[in-house]
Amino acid sequence: MAAPAAEAHFVRRTAEEGVTSDPEPARRHAAAAYLPLAVAVFVVFLVGDRLQELLRLFPFYQQLYHRFAFYVPEGGKSLLQIALCVLAARWVTRATYAQALRELGLGASWRRGIAFGVLASAPMLLGFVATMPFGRHGTILQIAYLALLAPFAEEVLYRAFACGLLYRRAGVPLWLAIAATAVVFGYGHIDKGQSPVQQIQLLVLTGTGGAFFAWFYVRSGFNLWAPFALHVAMNLWWELFEVGKTAIGGWYPFALQAVTMLLALVLVEHAHRRRTAPTTNVAPAGA
Repeated sequence: MAAPAAEAHFVRRTAEEGVTSDPEPARRHAAAAYLPLAVAVFVVFLVGDRLQELLRLFPFYQQLYHRFAFYVPEGGKSLLQIALCVLAARWVTRATYAQALRELGLGASWRRGIAFGVLASAPMLLGFVATMPFGRHGTILQIAYLALLAPFAEEVLYRAFACGLLYRRAGVPLWLAIAATAVVFGYGHIDKGQSPVQQIQLLVLTGTGGAFFAWFYVRSGFNLWAPFALHVAMNLWWELFEVGKTAIGGWYPFALQAVTMLLALVLVEHAHRRRTAPTTNVAPAGA
């Protein structure tokens, strides 16, 4: 599936470094050699994005909605999305499962990712605590799906697999990889809108959020735990307080979301500069 040059580069780099963190490999080869890989990644990405509609073609999946709460069939869909991405990443890179997980950003520091997410989402939490009543919209399992499993599947599919592999493996420019996945991400949320205006709002709001999450993934050194933790925290605060049934919650929640994203941008850029700053070796006195 992958171009021979891509395979050779991957084998050489993993043998020398033991990791897959270099963001520029595709730019050292002709773009034409990576076109089949880009198409293959995008096709798998679209299958993962439309998996809900594909599963609804099977009667047994539709019956799950009648027998169980919505998060049971949709939780199964999320697990299938994750499995699809891992298998496809392993196929694309010709790697082991462990290397495929690292390729998807899951081998990076989860502690730093969680710290980033909690700190960056503090404006939303503090703003909601100060002005809104605490009250769950659903059961613990429902919140676990909406705030944990669904965001994890989305980050693996949209950010790590689609954006990450298109940019790092298929030679797609970063801006295009971010824009394409953000548009698809936003489009996947418009069904929650009750009117054309709400659908447009959801497309713009969630699409912009998807672009920010993709940027956080790249600038954090392809650490998927960073956007995942922020995604979880934002969803969790939204669910634990009576904000709204969709991402549209009025001007005040929107303002808190904007401040959270700006704070996250400042934090991730600061960490990126510290991580990439050249180290200077100071000679000891008298040397």
